[in-house]
Amino acid sequence: MTGKYFSVEQKIVALMIKFGIFGTIVGGISNFLQRPVFLNFLMPSIMIVFLLYISFIIKKEELFKIAEKTIIIFLNFIFTPVMWFLTGGSKSAFPMYIFSYLLTSLIILKKKEIIVFIASFSFMISALILSEIFVPELFLGYSSEVSRAADYIISIIFVSVYLSLNINILKKTYETEREIAKKLSETDDLSGLHNRRHFLSEYYRIISSKNFRNFSVLMLDIDNFKKVNDIYGHIEGDRIIKYLGDALKMNISDEDLAGRYGGDEFILLIFGKPDETLKKARIIKEEFLNFARIFDEAENLSLSIGIAHADPDNTDIIKTADDKLIEAKNEGKNRIK
Repeated sequence: MTGKYFSVEQKIVALMIKFGIFGTIVGGISNFLQRPVFLNFLMPSIMIVFLLYISFIIKKEELFKIAEKTIIIFLNFIFTPVMWFLTGGSKSAFPMYIFSYLLTSLIILKKKEIIVFIASFSFMISALILSEIFVPELFLGYSSEVSRAADYIISIIFVSVYLSLNINILKKTYETEREIAKKLSETDDLSGLHNRRHFLSEYYRIISSKNFRNFSVLMLDIDNFKKVNDIYGHIEGDRIIKYLGDALKMNISDEDLAGRYGGDEFILLIFGKPDETLKKARIIKEEFLNFARIFDEAENLSLSIGIAHADPDNTDIIKTADDKLIEAKNEGKNRIK
């Protein structure tokens, strides 16, 4: 596969191919030693060549779905009936292998495909069992009880390892996708900062555990942002939002918190003394003004900031910071209050 991300289907198909090749070699040698007939050599050889070919074509993204369906059809509807006759059918260890790649197939297939697959597979297995009952001489058995025991032991180990690896793939994929979903639900996709809901959740959690030691809340708003969208378009407007998000992340510590409050308004929770917080605010403002100069047609593109310092008597520090921001805007914008 090209690219860094592999879907659960891609991982499972790759595992199926690797174990299919290994299992076919082991099983083929075992069957050939018990019954050195031509079919016991031919079928595994065909299977190995087929799997090697599939492992080659699945590297091409556009051919993956075709390869996926091909391997499912081949394993379940060609390889299974042939090996059923060669290994002794239901009395052999082969049904364990069927269970392993049958389960894999059901994981990979879509809902509508599963219905057709189960119906077809059930019909085929029923026909094989009936054939075994009424025409038992067609099915080859084990040469001895020792070979039967050895085959069962090998099969149990092989299938157990294969299924364990499949479960591990599913578990890791689930954990990864859950982590991605969690991050998406907490992050503003444009600025890369916490979204408003998650910021507020973290804010109240953090300040409740800090016992009102030195911290400040900053509300920031981009002045005349609408002009940029009107003159340069929303793509450039998005670039400004992203730049400010990056600038905020670069100028706060890991302990601090930054979020996009909505539109062109941002919010910070910064720990430290008031003079240290003011210094950070000035640096952020200056960096933004240097960046904003490229939008020379959008006059007065700047940044207004309202700051509220921690106060045990103030139960709504965010509102105080917002009031300070409004004050800065009313006094002519482009300032820190």
